[in-house]
Amino acid sequence: MIDHLICDCDGVLVDSEIIADRVMLETLSATFPGLDFEPVVKTAFGQQTSRFLEGIEKSFDITLPADFFNTIEHKSSSRSQRRSARSTVCATHCSA
Repeated sequence: MIDHLICDCDGVLVDSEIIADRVMLETLSATFPGLDFEPVVKTAFGQQTSRFLEGIEKSFDITLPADFFNTIEHKSSSRSQRRSARSTVCATHCSA
């Protein structure tokens, strides 16, 4: 039986933006293995993903795959859900 339910609507328990930035770096690096995206992705925090990716294309003179944005969104969502589930279990068991 669950005694408490913690809803994370603002990214405090699971900071989804940090997860999304990691996923973006991993996916960019896997798609373009010869390029170093890490310094640029560190500046992504707080930016709209689609605009940030447009800047990546211009800065690196590359064309991202058509489904790149959707791939990042899907991977980020999946990873955030897994982290959220672990946080909820911990909060439920640790808040007695």
